Amino acid sequence: MIRSLSLALSLVAVPAAAAVPVEIAQTGHATVPVEGAFGEAQFVFDTGAEGSAVYADFSDKAG
Repeated sequence: MIRSLSLALSLVAVPAAAAVPVEIAQTGHATVPVEGAFGEAQFVFDTGAEGSAVYADFSDKAG
């Protein structure tokens, strides 16, 4: 019983909030700032994408 109750409580949704600055690029794509070893860059935010990709020149610069 206690194990079931513990599991049930761990699955309860906890409200969370975050602010992400979304910009619309000239191409019409929603973009978000991403920061890493490469500095900061705008990345396309695509919730329907089946994968992620970056251009080779960006990858070369980022190391």
